[in-house]
Amino acid sequence: MAAFRDILAATSGATPTIVLSEGADPRVAEAAVAASVANLAKIICIGDPALVQPALAAAGSVGDIAIEDPATSPRLPGYIADYVRKRAAKGMTPEKAQLELSQANFFAAAMVAAGDADGTIGGAVYSTPDIIRAALKVIGTAEGTKLLSSFFFMLFEDRPDLPSPVNVFTDCGLVIDPSAEELADIAISSAESMRCLTGLEPKIACCLSPRAAVPNMPMSPK
Repeated sequence: MAAFRDILAATSGATPTIVLSEGADPRVAEAAVAASVANLAKIICIGDPALVQPALAAAGSVGDIAIEDPATSPRLPGYIADYVRKRAAKGMTPEKAQLELSQANFFAAAMVAAGDADGTIGGAVYSTPDIIRAALKVIGTAEGTKLLSSFFFMLFEDRPDLPSPVNVFTDCGLVIDPSAEELADIAISSAESMRCLTGLEPKIACCLSPRAAVPNMPMSPK
């Protein structure tokens, strides 16, 4: 895909470390191998090696993908200490921290929080709320962030009618009915995310949905 290649060219100066919290899932293993072979990122899969290794082997792993098992990782004590310090005011104890960080999605978030990884991907097995909850509790939000929001990163091919084949659509689920101020915050945050991900300068457009314009109007699928 040409748009994707353009983004890779714009960000080719770095090879990030990405943690996949569902390493035993066949889809995740296949994606891990593809990303590693293409040198898009250094990949770390979270999970029991007895389950992750066969999944990677079936996907054609060449052996350069790391596996971290929360149950045996030497990183865990440090992550527990950091987590307790961060959430001490909310009643976090070492016992509670160990229980949470033993879960793959929380452990992956802890790797990012500690600087041992640049990002984490999940949601193939875990639900969206599970992934978001772990990220919020362990990593937190960026300084100055007023509102948590989400977006879809979309790449279009063969669409000369569009100003750019690279697009971000937001908000997609976290903020169901944003106010005008919240919508502005979401737009600003999403624009910054696009800059970080692509190196491109975004142009922002806002639209009013028919449901917002006409109360109780049913939305027909397209």
